[in-house]
Amino acid sequence: MAFDHIIITLVHGTWARHTRWVQDDSRLCQQLRTRFGDRLHLTRFPWSGWNQASARLSAAKRLRVHLQKLILDHPEAEHFIIAHSHGGNVAMYALQDDTLEAKISGLVCFSTPFLHVYSREASRGGGETLRLGMLNAWPLFLIALLIASGQVKNSAAPLVIGLLAILGCLLFILWETWSKQLAEQLQFPSMKHTRLLLLRATGDEASAALGGAGCFSWLSAFPIRLVNAISARPLRLIAQHATTIRARAGVVGIRIALLGSAFVVLDAISHVQSALRIHQWLGPPIAPVWFTYLTAPLAIYVGLLFASLLPTLLVPILLFLLGFMLLPFGWEVAIAAPFIETFAEATPPGTWNIIQLSRRECLWPRDEESETGGLRHSAVYDSQRAILEVTVFLSERLNAALREKLGSKLSQLSGKSKVKP
Repeated sequence: MAFDHIIITLVHGTWARHTRWVQDDSRLCQQLRTRFGDRLHLTRFPWSGWNQASARLSAAKRLRVHLQKLILDHPEAEHFIIAHSHGGNVAMYALQDDTLEAKISGLVCFSTPFLHVYSREASRGGGETLRLGMLNAWPLFLIALLIASGQVKNSAAPLVIGLLAILGCLLFILWETWSKQLAEQLQFPSMKHTRLLLLRATGDEASAALGGAGCFSWLSAFPIRLVNAISARPLRLIAQHATTIRARAGVVGIRIALLGSAFVVLDAISHVQSALRIHQWLGPPIAPVWFTYLTAPLAIYVGLLFASLLPTLLVPILLFLLGFMLLPFGWEVAIAAPFIETFAEATPPGTWNIIQLSRRECLWPRDEESETGGLRHSAVYDSQRAILEVTVFLSERLNAALREKLGSKLSQLSGKSKVKP
């Protein structure tokens, strides 16, 4: 019993639409044809190659359709994927479909920096503190802009600033929701370790750059934890006291207290307006800005505002650190970085077969005008040792599939023999 077809889909990496290793005359393709002969059918999956999360996710959807069509057209064939660099992430995202993943016999990844993406947790990374800081940064920025522009005496300016602040808070909520959805989309599928082969080169430049960029995501957690430790206790006390007051005073009592506080604030701001000779208007200049913060029981205490202002100091530091993530991870991950943590690792989560090639093993006598240009990141698919490991892996997976099919066949024959009289 033998396989009629062995179908391998080749997926290139970032900025490599015209790479040579997926062509028929590459060392990898030639060695594969020598080993498996006419049974082998190579397919190439081109994608944009842009270093963007959306580009990889879009490519993953198309790759999923591509593989499903191949499996539908050749159900008896054994299907494999060989990918380089971020092409490995594209392949992993495509295999989030459990039905498709079960029909892929094996996946080989050359020098893939697997992007581990997680939502920032409040208990671990100060997510609540960061959220308060971001929400406060926008109104404070608008107020500072109002003062700096000299429009503080304009009676219409507070209303405009308040509306912009409310709009900014709504956009913030959409920003946070989008970021968390992006993190969910960038999760890896569950795979058996025997079906994934990872090959890496010593001194991989791309992995080093991505690892360095990941440090900025790691570093950003320290100031968040620091401010979280300072502000978390006051906010927790406020929440506890607010719950107690709500239980004792009831909703009516709380509303009366809020109404009285509002009149006190209005009277105080009215005196400030008179002292500054600012044109009076119905309501305090900053009331629309902070209106969205006066909806929870925590608003009983004015201390909430002061406690929540402290995380605002984090925003410039955080944006500075996350700006360094723009080039290595792409603009989507950089924009979502305030709400997610991103790290480039050598493997997906779990236990895997990984082969780390030494510097000598990455070398193969080649022309001076080699397309790799001496980059270790692009040397793996031309490595003699790597190609040998790929052929061994494919052969082992084929033998495992053959044993499984033989076992299934024997079980069917055994069942039929028991039915006979």
